[in-house]
Amino acid sequence: MSRSLQILPLIVLTALAAAAFAAVGQPRNDFDQDYRTAIEAGATEEGAAYDAALAEYFFKQPELTAGLTSCVETSKSSPEVWGYFYFDDAGAYHLFLRPENAFSKCVVGVFNAKSPPSPPRRPYINPFSFGVDPNSPYPQPPRL
Repeated sequence: MSRSLQILPLIVLTALAAAAFAAVGQPRNDFDQDYRTAIEAGATEEGAAYDAALAEYFFKQPELTAGLTSCVETSKSSPEVWGYFYFDDAGAYHLFLRPENAFSKCVVGVFNAKSPPSPPRRPYINPFSFGVDPNSPYPQPPRL
């Protein structure tokens, strides 16, 4: 086998790996369009049921409340974010939030590396928002 034929599969595999890596951390479309899609999905009976199951799963994670509290306490920006969970065909998920700042990055980190329940289908987009009322004496969980 010639040396050029041996290198060709490596080039193809490298290109495929680079494409897969690039797709993991970026929204599949325009953020605003994906967010609208998430809101529409959440407004259905199926979407509301999945949203409730996702919230139940996440808030049973003891480190989640501590992590979100830490994000709020250390934030120098507004503790209000909105966005969506994107569940891809391969079984992975990613949380995309706006505005992009230190607080939203902290919140994304808190929700990373978990094993949430499977969505009704894949790909699937579920809405997420989080805000803190500075005048409330009670903790306020985010709406997933």
